[in-house]
Amino acid sequence: MGDWVSWDDKSQKLKSTIQFQKLLPTEDSPLADKIIETFNQFGVVPLSIEFLAMDDR
Repeated sequence: MGDWVSWDDKSQKLKSTIQFQKLLPTEDSPLADKIIETFNQFGVVPLSIEFLAMDDR
């Protein structure tokens, strides 16, 4: 299972995870914005994460 995923894809996901863990909400930039901004840098749209983050806003 998952053998079709290249190592490049895995390293991109790892980078995304590392970036995500560094996120901290600020008054200027709520957590939801930070999450969306970070994932946008990797060219993906985390709809479920965006939805969960918006719930806390």
